[in-house]
Amino acid sequence: MLSTTIVILVLSVSVAALGLLAAYQQHQLQRLRSFVSQLLQNYRTDSGKSDES
Repeated sequence: MLSTTIVILVLSVSVAALGLLAAYQQHQLQRLRSFVSQLLQNYRTDSGKSDES
């Protein structure tokens, strides 16, 4: 009886950890995308300024 309870606990904890990891990775991807787009925008504005001058 005790062993099955431990197995269920371990399974639920690992599933929760996997869910958290997936959410964290998705969040990191979103941050990376916004960071890259910001870099591109800055690069475009910088090149535009250098073209003007």
